[in-house]
Amino acid sequence: VPFTNSRTLGCSGAITRSFSSDSVAAGGKINVSLNVTANFSDRFYVIEEFIPATWGFFNIGRGIVNLSANPSRIIFVNYTNSASRIYTYIVQAPQQTGSYSFFGNFVMANNVSRVIAGPTGLQVVSCLTDADCGDGVACTVDTCNATGNCVNTPSDIACNDGVFCNGVESCDVSLGCSAG
Repeated sequence: VPFTNSRTLGCSGAITRSFSSDSVAAGGKINVSLNVTANFSDRFYVIEEFIPATWGFFNIGRGIVNLSANPSRIIFVNYTNSASRIYTYIVQAPQQTGSYSFFGNFVMANNVSRVIAGPTGLQVVSCLTDADCGDGVACTVDTCNATGNCVNTPSDIACNDGVFCNGVESCDVSLGCSAG
């Protein structure tokens, strides 16, 4: 379910940002949508969106310009038949986990600059699923916890060689199985 919030802006239209999820795994990609609700009087609009500086941007829609002078700045322009529409673009999160902020503003026919409504924050986490947590150690159980962090728990059972006489094998989270 997309994370959204909306605000109507008087006689002029409104623009609302939404993310396809409220978190993304480090290095993962996520969709960002800008929902434009234009009124009949809104003959044009210009949207200026800023993504976090360490994020990558992918152009997948019409009307998008990414100015090379500032790779974190995206401009959307519509000068003809301002109709309600949704602009969607993809961003790639950095490897660094943490909270990141998006922000932007827009101008419609009334020439008043307004802030884009909706969520601004996105959380980059270590994992979204257990599959994101593989540590390469065969004897650990790799899981993604509720806060988006990997947990690699040793499982001595995975090291059991079935030979009772040679001792109890154990799992070390760094070294793997140790002989008994």
